[in-house]
Amino acid sequence: MRWFLLFILCLLPSLLCAQRVPVGAEGARVGSIELKVKSEGKIFDRAPDSAPRRKIFEAMITRESRPFKAEELKRDIEYLTETSHMFRKVEWKLDYDSAAETVDVTLIFTQPLVWRIRVVAPLKGKWSEDGVVDFWRARGQMDTAEGAEFSVARMDADVKRVYDTGGFLDIRTEYKYTSKGVDLLFRVIQNQPLSILQFSGVHKSGFEKSLKKVIAGIEPIRELPVAPTEGTLVSPRYFPQAAFDGDIVTDANAANILGSKQQIESYYHVNGFPFAEARPLLISLPMKYDRDSLLENYGDLKDSTLETCRGLIGDGYGGKLVLVFEVYEGPELLVGDIRFTGLEGVGSPGNDAVSGSRVGGFFGPIYQFWYKFLASNATERAAALGENLRTKEGGPFVESDAIRDAETLQTYFQQRGWLDAKVTFANFEFNETRTRINVIFHVEPGSPYAITNIRLEYGTSSPRVPQGAEPAEFDQPAVTWEKLLDTLGIEALMVPADQYGARFGSDYMTGLIDPAKGKFFSSFDLTEPVPYDEFLLNGEPGKGTIGYAGIIRALMANEGYSNIDLSMVRVETKTDFIKTEWETPFPVRRTELIIKLQQGYKSIVGNITIRGNEATRDDAIRRNITLFPGDVYDSNRQRNSDNRLRRTQWFEQAAPGQGVSSRATPRLVVTEDGIVEYTDIDYDVVEGRTNKFNFAAGFNSTTGFTASVDLTLMNFDISSAVSWIWGEPNFTFVGAGQSLSFKAQPPLDRQQVYSISFDEPWLFGYPVSAGVSGEYSTIDRGDYTRGRLGVDPYIGWRVLPDVLWSFGYSYEIIQLKDIASNAPQEIKDAKGTEVLSTLWSQIRWSTTDNPQYPTTGWDLSYRYQYTGGLLLGGTLDFWRMNANASLYLPIAHLDPTRTMVLAFNVSSYWQDVHTDTDVIPFPQRFLLGGNSIGGRGTLRGFEYAGVGPSRNDIAIGGNFMVTGFAELRFPIFPGNLWAVAFIDAGELSPTMNTFDGRGITVSGGVGLRLLLPILPVPFALDFGFPIINQPGNREQVISINLGFGF
Repeated sequence: MRWFLLFILCLLPSLLCAQRVPVGAEGARVGSIELKVKSEGKIFDRAPDSAPRRKIFEAMITRESRPFKAEELKRDIEYLTETSHMFRKVEWKLDYDSAAETVDVTLIFTQPLVWRIRVVAPLKGKWSEDGVVDFWRARGQMDTAEGAEFSVARMDADVKRVYDTGGFLDIRTEYKYTSKGVDLLFRVIQNQPLSILQFSGVHKSGFEKSLKKVIAGIEPIRELPVAPTEGTLVSPRYFPQAAFDGDIVTDANAANILGSKQQIESYYHVNGFPFAEARPLLISLPMKYDRDSLLENYGDLKDSTLETCRGLIGDGYGGKLVLVFEVYEGPELLVGDIRFTGLEGVGSPGNDAVSGSRVGGFFGPIYQFWYKFLASNATERAAALGENLRTKEGGPFVESDAIRDAETLQTYFQQRGWLDAKVTFANFEFNETRTRINVIFHVEPGSPYAITNIRLEYGTSSPRVPQGAEPAEFDQPAVTWEKLLDTLGIEALMVPADQYGARFGSDYMTGLIDPAKGKFFSSFDLTEPVPYDEFLLNGEPGKGTIGYAGIIRALMANEGYSNIDLSMVRVETKTDFIKTEWETPFPVRRTELIIKLQQGYKSIVGNITIRGNEATRDDAIRRNITLFPGDVYDSNRQRNSDNRLRRTQWFEQAAPGQGVSSRATPRLVVTEDGIVEYTDIDYDVVEGRTNKFNFAAGFNSTTGFTASVDLTLMNFDISSAVSWIWGEPNFTFVGAGQSLSFKAQPPLDRQQVYSISFDEPWLFGYPVSAGVSGEYSTIDRGDYTRGRLGVDPYIGWRVLPDVLWSFGYSYEIIQLKDIASNAPQEIKDAKGTEVLSTLWSQIRWSTTDNPQYPTTGWDLSYRYQYTGGLLLGGTLDFWRMNANASLYLPIAHLDPTRTMVLAFNVSSYWQDVHTDTDVIPFPQRFLLGGNSIGGRGTLRGFEYAGVGPSRNDIAIGGNFMVTGFAELRFPIFPGNLWAVAFIDAGELSPTMNTFDGRGITVSGGVGLRLLLPILPVPFALDFGFPIINQPGNREQVISINLGFGF
């Protein structure tokens, strides 16, 4: 009886807690399944973390919304405990809702215990516990222990803490549920050198090469505004480039590996692969390739990764640790059309904000013409706005770029006068073929703003005096209001002074007008409104414009005030609308502008320091600088001096500023007369190669094959020869700014030339130039051979720093021989020898910054020469004059060393006889057609002398010629390589009286210019095509001037 009672007492709790299926629950719909955890006798309202929730439900038959069956739940519990061993015990509880006829299931899990923990590491390509070294140092960071409840979250936290110790390159965990508990395996790779780094799955052409450089830190993820110097770091260096070639053993750490992974993914993302992923795999390669072993030890490896492993083992990397970045590229997404909504009827408000003229690039002028005159308004707007976007049609689609582009566009609209504009990245969509993504921006421009009134707040200063001295009177304004507005090109009416208070308010006007304290004020109502445009006000450096601010600074510098303070402030006005002729569907709002100008002080030029000139003498540099100590400092003269130095070509053309940069630094000095502001100017120069000795061979369209020896000394010092004879020997012959050149071109094909010339730009230190040249040359034109023997001395006076007035004498012997039988009679009549004795004068004004490929300035010249007559003698009597005008406009500054330039030139030539000569013979006539390096006086797209009067398709020349060209020059490599697009025009007539503008010839085309130190002349390749042609002209599509230097 006693044993029976004891049995009942033991069974009673189980009977009381027995799990029973409520009546009606069987077959009812399962409403919910709730997971709980039981640990140390307590129940917690959370899901177990010894197995993923998804994995638990995948193992169960019982599901929400399905009919409940107790037998199925029993089998689920048996599987979770007895079969899979995922849990030690699972209890269940049912709540039946008779009204809803649903049953809620609650499962209470007792999590498994950790049976054992093993740690393995690679050893000769195999995972082994013997490969682990000193893992006990990291065990202290782990909470997971044998005999404790297993938790995936706790295991992951352990991995992170162990990883943070810095002793491991990789840690991967594997666990199995067994009847004894969880069998936990840590696969670790401790810090050790990597034998080689490789990629797998990189299929995009060129990407693997770039990725190596990106990870090495020597190539940016995306293009930088300024190209970095070769070899410099532009991003963090995670691994050296040589590590991918296996040339070095590479130390690695987790930060480098993860950093490289992020760099790879970022590179793909910004290049149009938004779904790209990179997985770093540290693999200890087996000695022999075993696919199954690699898959077993390293999980799911791509076929490309397995092939990479096979190749590495074949290359001798078996048994070594390697790092493979397994890449999933995903689809490449490129931009299709870029569309803008909300701009219907919107045009440029008195500026070029949405004009096709903003389109840049090498073919910019062609595109500008197309968008301006041929394309629709919507296309023109899209092209103009596209210049501000990083997202480009045909380029990679990067969503973050599109979002940033919307912000950039909003700022652009606000800068150009739509102050209330809003721009959003509206949407993107696939095109019809689903090969490109069309990007859509929505613009709400609102009203454009126009300036209708300008206020001038002009302040002056009193001369500085020492402390305690009597203050001096304030200076007067250096410019008048009228001159200031005329310089800005603004027409306006002055507001009467008695209206200031009513117009602008007494509070605003208080203290603004007090000439005794250097305060001046005036206001003007504009006769025509001016768009409120920050580019108009402050300039656009990328387009080379200086705006109102730059114009005012240049004006004040001319008056001696180069250190002014200038600001422009827009005035908020009430919402008033005005009428304009601007193309806009929204009314134009008026606004006002305040120009605040503090005149400051005149500054005196102090010290002028020159650095970097190791070979060039100081005095040779200083004579090109028109600012001298004691002068009033003028920033315009400083800028002109910089260009004058660049024009000498003594300095490195590929360096920033073409090797010349200057910096002005003001300082104050106390003197007996007061406090004086001085401006010190520091010049930093980078000397280039000025002495050139070349042997060159080449081909020219007009002269055939050539071979020549050239010696050119552009910074020659003839005094070295004197010191060598009479003084201390100096064999450099460099540094005085003189030029000396020799050329010897033997008659290899059709031309021979032997010449020598010497030029001294500053004779005895005075602004007087002098020089002499001599030449013997012959050239076979096929129908005749022309020879010249001559000597040409000259002397010049530098009237102004950029103006040279030259006088010279030329004595020439001209010979015409080897006349073809079918040559025109004009050529046959000129056979023989003529002697020319010529006096000439030329005045030239040049402000360019480079004699060969200028980026700014103009070059104007006029030359008159008188040959023969009673005084000079010779066999011919005629006069000749020619005028030349060139203008160079910088239209885009690509970077500090490259500027895109639009060049214009117009030239005219006229000659006639006098005294005893009746007809100018053929050798002295002008010829038109062909190519020259400068493009001046030529017509590309035609043969040499292929335009103008001719007989039997042989040119007979003319005596009046007009030529011109427009040329866009796009620098590819600074100082060395340019691409050009050109339009040439010209006409040659027998006399000025027979000139007819309807006979003009026009051509256009593209070409390349290459200028290298080893070439005596630039290489030129042009493709020209007639646009307006005339009968008798002889075309030539390709013109070449090609040389090879040795």
